[in-house]
Amino acid sequence: MRTTALLSILALALFAALSAPALADMPQFDTSKYCQGVSQVVGGSYAIEASCVDMENEARAKIEGGEVEPKIMAYCANVASVSGGSYSILQSCIEMENEAKGALGK
Repeated sequence: MRTTALLSILALALFAALSAPALADMPQFDTSKYCQGVSQVVGGSYAIEASCVDMENEARAKIEGGEVEPKIMAYCANVASVSGGSYSILQSCIEMENEAKGALGK
């Protein structure tokens, strides 16, 4: 009886794991380095660097709080990497890709 119950629980857990949508891994960007670079473009402003760090942290938290399809994450991680590694760009890309996917009915 215990073996049957245990097997039933394992089967349900396996089914749940296989039927759940896959979530993508979050890329790891160096926010400090990215924001220092942004700041240097405008002459080294500390205010811009601090604001950039805040925006990047907010964007990362928002992405981590949601679900992102692996295909979209992979594409958008590449887009964000080209810019130097920005979570704000990653977040914007994910939002645009999800909107486009919805418009296509997928």
